[in-house]
Amino acid sequence: MRPTICRGRKGGEPVYVLGVSCYYHDAAAALLQDGMLVAAAEEERFSQVKHDYLFPKDAIRFCLDQAGIDGRDLDYVVFFEKPFRKFERILMTVLQTYPKSWKVFRESMISWMIDNFWIGTRLQRRSALPAITHVDGTNRLQMVFRDQSPRYYRLIQRFGDAAGVPVVLNTSFNLKDELIVNEPADAFHAFSSSEMDSLVLENSGSASHSCS
Repeated sequence: MRPTICRGRKGGEPVYVLGVSCYYHDAAAALLQDGMLVAAAEEERFSQVKHDYLFPKDAIRFCLDQAGIDGRDLDYVVFFEKPFRKFERILMTVLQTYPKSWKVFRESMISWMIDNFWIGTRLQRRSALPAITHVDGTNRLQMVFRDQSPRYYRLIQRFGDAAGVPVVLNTSFNLKDELIVNEPADAFHAFSSSEMDSLVLENSGSASHSCS
């Protein structure tokens, strides 16, 4: 990874740069603050897997914890290579020995397409949405369309305007040791028995503890 030199912003706010290396030999992460090393770690120290090459989620978390920040405080995230440039090199090499190299190329590209091509998106999701990112870097997202759910769409849109991320957490509606809510009456019962701030039912009204 090439050295990165960053100076603090005007007003004294630090600039944080996270460097990530994975999917090739030992996975690791390093964090710089204004060009100075804050923390660095290899993933194998946390996973206990020798030469662990998978996404360094624990190494990244360690670096962020050492600085007392989370992914939203990062200014830059740097991956150790340019996947498309390396893919071009591999493709040119395979073409020189085609068709003998076809089987090896086909098998290697399955892993390559899943991991390296989407590293930018994976890093972005982890830094912007750490609470809903699984340990393998994936998310289980659901799309909401304006023409199908206009009110819900506007809710998410307004939340995005306020929070900067147009995503809301969708989970099952039930209290501990109770069945999942299926009817409006069940929803009002759960609401009155909990510390939820507000309850909104699309076709049956809404309620708020602050109004009671």
